[in-house]
Amino acid sequence: MTHIQIPLTEVAIRVALPMHVTVIRGVRAGPRIFLTGGIHGDELNGVAIVREASYSLSPDDLAGDVVCVPIVNVPGFLARSRCLPDGTDLNRFFPGAGAGKPAARLADRVMREIVAGCDCGIDFHTAARGRSNIPHVRGDINRPAVRAIAKAFGTAIVVHKRGHRRSLRRAATEAGIPTITLEAGETGRVQAGVARSGQRGLANVLNELGMLAAERHEPDFQVIVRNSVWVRARQAGLLHLRVRAGDLVYEGQEIGTNTNPFGPEAQAILSPITGLVIGISLNPICEPGTPLCHIVRLEKTLPTVERHLQGRLSG
Repeated sequence: MTHIQIPLTEVAIRVALPMHVTVIRGVRAGPRIFLTGGIHGDELNGVAIVREASYSLSPDDLAGDVVCVPIVNVPGFLARSRCLPDGTDLNRFFPGAGAGKPAARLADRVMREIVAGCDCGIDFHTAARGRSNIPHVRGDINRPAVRAIAKAFGTAIVVHKRGHRRSLRRAATEAGIPTITLEAGETGRVQAGVARSGQRGLANVLNELGMLAAERHEPDFQVIVRNSVWVRARQAGLLHLRVRAGDLVYEGQEIGTNTNPFGPEAQAILSPITGLVIGISLNPICEPGTPLCHIVRLEKTLPTVERHLQGRLSG
């Protein structure tokens, strides 16, 4: 096991902030996988998942190498902020540029020092501030290698998304390094259930890659979805959601109301599609266009999801 500190960038007092990296080298030959957390500095669930992997995985049990970077965006983490100090979103600057602005330079360092030497990767995220996601994996499912690790991770929902063209996931995948993202939980918190889900999923992927002889944790059901909709507020007001992340909703179903803070007026919020809620807003204050509820569309897979959810409720 090797611990490395990679200088990221200098702050104004000419002190270099380090990115801490732990490399766990298995006793047997095998693939090399990178694990990154904290690309958004306030998304702490990923930090906890990668941190635990860095000290709980034993070289004696591994075939191949696991490269753990619990906190990529160190300045954002220290400031408890999603972004870098200049307000830029690091996950919109990959693959980076060695002579660009701070975010581009940091992204370039991550690609060269971490990603380039690996065979695949998992980037851990949460919902944005003021929202919550159920654990689900995102990746370019049209690529067989991405599809294999995305399905192996073991979340019930796998979302086909290539990702933003300047995100780490897409940049790594297009560079020939299949990469998926786990989206799970909320910002500013370390949620024990989410951390356990992430650890189980990681063990599943390592098992799939032949790197770890671990017990496989299978979901009750698993569906791959290719379309999703963000339900957005049509007027300003106070949101009263009637659904939770993980609920099944039907087209035309009332999923909440938007009320006037100074009067009795209330507008019904209807689901535009039939599907599963994977993300919700936690902030009741909304303006026109505010994202309220993220729903993935279910069509052929609807009976499968209905059967398992109804069985869970009756049990």
